[in-house]
Amino acid sequence: MNQKIKMKEFVKKLELGYMNAAVQYNSMTGVTETVFLIKDYEYRLKQLTRDNFVNVRGCLKYNENATGFIYLVKFGNSANRIYHHWFDKTIQKNDLLYLLDQEKVTYCLVNEKNQIVDFIITSNSTKEIVYQYLTDSQSDWTVNQFNQLIYETMDYYGSVKKIWSYITKNAAS
Repeated sequence: MNQKIKMKEFVKKLELGYMNAAVQYNSMTGVTETVFLIKDYEYRLKQLTRDNFVNVRGCLKYNENATGFIYLVKFGNSANRIYHHWFDKTIQKNDLLYLLDQEKVTYCLVNEKNQIVDFIITSNSTKEIVYQYLTDSQSDWTVNQFNQLIYETMDYYGSVKKIWSYITKNAAS
């Protein structure tokens, strides 16, 4: 069941320092797309907009019960400017299908007062891994099993910075 809520209401529920994916209809372009909302303190968001580049990484993580797709974005060279979002295809299939079809990805930067500070738009470099995740045959896990996968992954690596480094190192080899 798709639940439609106003973006303004969705943004209010976001936690500071996190990134979430949302499907949005853009009335100006007539296109429905997956966007990433990053909510943080305004001074931090302004630092993001001053950075010269944006890097994106994606990785599929598995355990015996579930598979997840972790999407990471890093602004500039600072390891303190990495945001991430976990996709669960059993409940976010539409988000992933829209992401698969998009040429560009929009990051909507929202401050602590729930005000939009800026937008950053980049090319979509995750199409291949999104397709791989959607076509993976395993897809019958529970929310608790998926959450356990996230917990195990974060416990194993210790931080998003270390996941970023792991993906970067393995992509280069």
